[in-house]
Amino acid sequence: MGKMKKKNYKKRSIRDEIFYKIHTIDATRKNRILASERLYEFSKKWEVVFFCMNILAILFLISSILILSNSRTMIFISGFFSMYTIITQYYYNNLNYRERGLKFHYLELDLEEQILQLKQLLRQKIQNKELEKEYKHIMNNYLYSLKGYENHEAIDNEKRENSKKNKKYGKGKIAWTSDNIFYYGNIIVIIVFILMYLCNIIMNSWEDIIKLLGV
Repeated sequence: MGKMKKKNYKKRSIRDEIFYKIHTIDATRKNRILASERLYEFSKKWEVVFFCMNILAILFLISSILILSNSRTMIFISGFFSMYTIITQYYYNNLNYRERGLKFHYLELDLEEQILQLKQLLRQKIQNKELEKEYKHIMNNYLYSLKGYENHEAIDNEKRENSKKNKKYGKGKIAWTSDNIFYYGNIIVIIVFILMYLCNIIMNSWEDIIKLLGV
């Protein structure tokens, strides 16, 4: 799609307005594509995280029953981590990443259809009055399509703007959205639990060594 010169709203003809609207709807469509991809990516990441969390929960439970049954600390770590896993999964399920990503995908298809309708409208040789009538009908459908859908985030728009300039969105840079804070915050909590587990193993092993040496 070629670049268009910006005109004062009052100076735009109906064809200028349609051409302008094609660009703005296309920008919205691309933002929705990026939002859909972002949410699907979160969904895949969390599947891996929950797999690891469930493995850890089982490991902690076995350790608290068979290996360190006398350690109250291990029982606390096992019980608290299991409870944390359940709460985190409940919160994650309420975020509906995959479902929201699918909705953005369907909306993107609707927007693509409306762009094609506007392009087709520009090719028609009809009077401005009839052109305006058809344009209003398409725009009503456009506004109706947006109802009931959440908006994309600023990061999606920033990625689209950078793609226009052939730039990658801050390689290695983390955008501190609520989703990223939740995800990386959870990773930190998991690491803390693992360190607590390892420290408890080392301390109990050291105590056993001392007992064997009779110190």
